[in-house]
Amino acid sequence: MMNYVRLNLALVSFVATNVCSLAFISQIASANPQVNSSQRVAPPLATSSKNFVNRGTEIFLNGKTLTIPWGQWQTVNGVRLGISDTALAQQLGVQLFNNTNYTKQPIDWYATLAARNINITAKLSSQYRYLDITDLARNSNWQWQVVGGKLQLNTPVTKVINVQRQN
Repeated sequence: MMNYVRLNLALVSFVATNVCSLAFISQIASANPQVNSSQRVAPPLATSSKNFVNRGTEIFLNGKTLTIPWGQWQTVNGVRLGISDTALAQQLGVQLFNNTNYTKQPIDWYATLAARNINITAKLSSQYRYLDITDLARNSNWQWQVVGGKLQLNTPVTKVINVQRQN
């Protein structure tokens, strides 16, 4: 009889724990009522490393070495350049907006009017989500090349042309 009671208690505990967990997970999944299930896009399997023509974790930006994952991949329109989404936001000042589609990323970047509230594409690898900055870099007159496994990135010198004071 004692083993039967223990078994029942263990079973009740297991069911209660898993039902509560499932209820919590379903609340999280439906937390954004503006997004319906037809708008959600499931993430794909990771992109194979053979799709990249170059990858690394160091960028030599205007003479300063930064630890930033980057990659280049071939498309029908040529080689594209991507930087990891977190590094782009945390180290280069690009503002990333919430989005339900992993293949597109709405951004805002202070340095150019051409990059205000635009969508850029993303490419996944097994470790990172790279945001394609090729067009942004070209429109901003950046120069880049891969030297010794590092991405050498040079941006034009900026100058302050106006300062405004806000109260």
